[in-house]
Amino acid sequence: MQKLAGCGNFLCEVAGVDQFQANLERVCGGGNLLGNHLEMEAELAELPYDPGNRYPIQVRIKGMPVGHLQNREVKKCIALLQQISGENKTSVSARITYHLESRPNYRARIDLPK
Repeated sequence: MQKLAGCGNFLCEVAGVDQFQANLERVCGGGNLLGNHLEMEAELAELPYDPGNRYPIQVRIKGMPVGHLQNREVKKCIALLQQISGENKTSVSARITYHLESRPNYRARIDLPK
């Protein structure tokens, strides 16, 4: 699997993380990251075609789903995935943060190329 080099700004927020808080907590080792950022590799995987799924790219960390890409990023990422030797998945850098005062507590951003 080829890794996409991002531009270093982690501007792409992972959507749907509220459904995967338990997975994000496991990824972070069960502790909170209050005031810290945890950086690791994430996998972007294009899901099988489903006309009811508007978000066909899932974000996984350590093999666990943690969310999906927002609509505006999906088309760009599908094109990038198809350019990378026809694979339907790739990896990118991810940053997880923990917010004690907000819901969801864990949030994730990924670093995509411009």
